[in-house]
Amino acid sequence: MLTQPIDSSELVSSSGPEEEPLVARPPRQRCKARYQLFASIGEGAVLAGLAALALAVLTLPGFAQQPQPDPIPLKNWAVPNLRAQALPAPSPTGLVFISVTPCRLVDTRAGSGFPAGFGSPSLVANTPRTFVIPNSTTCSIPMAAAYSLNFASISSPGQPVDWLSAWQDGDTPWPGTSILNALDGGTVDATALVPGGTTDGGIQVLSANDTDVVIDIDGYFIQASTVTGPAGPAGPTGPAGPTGATGPGGATGPAGPTGATGATGATGTIGPVSNYSRSVTYSIGQVVFCATTCASNGSSYISLINSNIGLDPSINRDSWALIARAGANGTIGPVTNYSSTTTYTTGQVVFCAPEKNVAPAPSKTCAITGSSYISLISPNIGNDPSTNPKAWALIAEAGAAGAPGAPGAQGNPGPGGPQGPLGPVGPQGDVGPAGPVGPTGTIGPVTNYNSSTTYATGAVVFCTTCATNGSSYISLVNSNTGHDPSTNPLDWALIAQAGATGTIGPVTNYNSSTTYGTGQVVFCTTCTTNGSSYISLANSNTGNDPSTTPLEWALIAEAGAAGAPGAQGIPGPGGPQGPLGPVGPQGDVGPAGPVGPTGTIGPVTNYNSSTTYATGAVVFCTTGCRHTVHSIYSCNSRTSSVRACILLPVANSVCRWQS
Repeated sequence: MLTQPIDSSELVSSSGPEEEPLVARPPRQRCKARYQLFASIGEGAVLAGLAALALAVLTLPGFAQQPQPDPIPLKNWAVPNLRAQALPAPSPTGLVFISVTPCRLVDTRAGSGFPAGFGSPSLVANTPRTFVIPNSTTCSIPMAAAYSLNFASISSPGQPVDWLSAWQDGDTPWPGTSILNALDGGTVDATALVPGGTTDGGIQVLSANDTDVVIDIDGYFIQASTVTGPAGPAGPTGPAGPTGATGPGGATGPAGPTGATGATGATGTIGPVSNYSRSVTYSIGQVVFCATTCASNGSSYISLINSNIGLDPSINRDSWALIARAGANGTIGPVTNYSSTTTYTTGQVVFCAPEKNVAPAPSKTCAITGSSYISLISPNIGNDPSTNPKAWALIAEAGAAGAPGAPGAQGNPGPGGPQGPLGPVGPQGDVGPAGPVGPTGTIGPVTNYNSSTTYATGAVVFCTTCATNGSSYISLVNSNTGHDPSTNPLDWALIAQAGATGTIGPVTNYNSSTTYGTGQVVFCTTCTTNGSSYISLANSNTGNDPSTTPLEWALIAEAGAAGAPGAQGIPGPGGPQGPLGPVGPQGDVGPAGPVGPTGTIGPVTNYNSSTTYATGAVVFCTTGCRHTVHSIYSCNSRTSSVRACILLPVANSVCRWQS
């Protein structure tokens, strides 16, 4: 997207010849600006007789207008020079031109398929029609100070369109300007800069005759303070300027630096976590663990609705939200019964067997038996796994004891034999089924980890300043200071590991009337709090403000603080030529000559440089004149001299050609 700074609050209607730009004015004003006005009583009757004819053939000058074949191609064009048409007061200063890919806004031709307000019917003669450009569904254009437009008038060949005009919407009447003339009908186009209405950004279009119109756009003007470009390299910090309004949503730029972390709110207590059952009815906020009854087991979920029954958490994302995803199972090496005299290395797995299964003294088993542990350190000797969490991590907790079996019949005692040698240890038996999970205790407040804070056993932190961020940990020791949770497993135990970042689909600006599906990503420009991105947690998600409805939307990227201003850009090219100065005062009118008799008006013929004309002959300039081809002259008896012809414009005024 290109921008062009404009150091002017004035816009011209369209692009014209560089050596002498024509400003669209009512006919009498143009006459004063380019010709010498004088009064003549003797020619009054002639002027009155030709007024109607002059109105029919005299049109406002076109600006870069060209006939076009049909169909009308969508093309790009140069932005017209900014000259002398002022915007409606109060005019903004410091405008910036935002270029867009040429886009068709309006096509009034029958069968064009354009939506209401931008398609048929055709324009009706002398009846203005309003087009509210920001409401277009074919081109995404915001409300702007002015628009760079290309107008095309389409009528049958031979069906003239004397003029077509456009100006800002609102209570402003037609200013008397014209954008193009199609005196022979057909398709004629011209470019123009048209101010937008101050309340709705719309424009009004008016034609002198019935016609169809096609309007294309390749850019618009807005205040420079509302434009946000891509971030440049950080330059020296200048004085803070005022914050501009949010510009239209552009392509997502590179991620800025992370803003300062706000104060952590109070953490609510988490209720008991139970194994999910299809026959239990859950309410909003209840947490379950998918043990064996879900389509995909091993993860934890929280209920998003009341009366939640029979909906599998692992496949019903409208009813359940994922809290902790099941991690991948690592491979476990050989499991041996723990012995206090054996030296273990990191990663070795032991089972705390009952006393009878342990080697003879002095080897000892665990204080609490029945669970499996993995060694966290090397060398590891004499540290009871059931009482030393710094040296051992629990893998599988002992399940509840099963019901005792029925006693067998008492056999006859046999004779006592001699004591035999101790046999080899038999193979490890299968691990019994896991007992039911006990109730989960409440978790205290979770805070962001700070290396200067001293933590006690059981304190829970979230890593934002660790060597590896995004995971949660619980302190294993008291007086725990300066130990990075992500690199000190003897001091901290992992609770929840940071998940992988998923891919994000297209990001659109949030609209309260749009229905979103699960996983759609929006950027807040019209929310209660703007500047952040959110992902939809539910289908049929309509009218829920992402910044205030956390059950329907999850925060992805929070709005960061504004960065320091970048370095001063290279100065732009010099502005265009200023507007034409005011016309000087009218000179004194010479004394009127004697009034002669008024003759009859003969026929009007096309001017021919080889024809000799008599005084009072009326011609119409089509070729061979130095003035516009749309004027009427009354000539004296001289031949082939434009300077001897008198221009007959409208409004009972007479203009003489000046070289």
